Amino acid sequence: VPFLLAHVGLVLILVGFGIKYYWGKETSLFLSKGEEISLGNPGFSLILKDARQINYPSSTKPASYECDISIITPINTIHKTLTMTSSYQMDE
Repeated sequence: VPFLLAHVGLVLILVGFGIKYYWGKETSLFLSKGEEISLGNPGFSLILKDARQINYPSSTKPASYECDISIITPINTIHKTLTMTSSYQMDE
C-alpha cells in the first residue's frame, strides 16, 4: 500500500505541473513609484507606494527586494509589503 500511495502521489504532482504549464497564466508588471494600474475588474487597482533594495551588510550586493503596495477594492484598501529574495530575468 505505501508503494502504491507514493506512486499515485508522484503522478498527481506531475499532473499538477502539466496543468499549470499548459493552462497557467503568468504576467509581469512594470510600475513606477506612485503609479496606479487597474487590475481588470472595475473598482480594483494597485498602487506601488515604495520599492527598495536591501543589501548584505557591508556590501552593495542585493540580499532582497521589497515593495509596499496598496490594493484598492470597492470595499476597502489593503496595504501590503511584498518581499523577494532575489531577482533574475532571462532575455527571451
